[in-house]
Amino acid sequence: MLHQVIATVTLLTVSSVVLLGLAIATVLPSPNSKPDLLGYRTLCAFVPVSTAILLGVAGFLRILRDTLTDTQAPRGKQSDRKR
Repeated sequence: MLHQVIATVTLLTVSSVVLLGLAIATVLPSPNSKPDLLGYRTLCAFVPVSTAILLGVAGFLRILRDTLTDTQAPRGKQSDRKR
């Protein structure tokens, strides 16, 4: 069971890092490409949309990883909260 959890965490972490790298790569300048939606010449012609999608999916995978491994900050009980 522990081995499966470690494999899942590793897969989600690697996937989110790869997607983050691809999001950064979309905004790199490229003189031989067509102008993107903002008018610049970048590797991806759909630069604001594709970058946002890649960053969103990477963030989702990070949240999913944290949820599956319960690494979020612990929440107090209802009786522990100040009123």
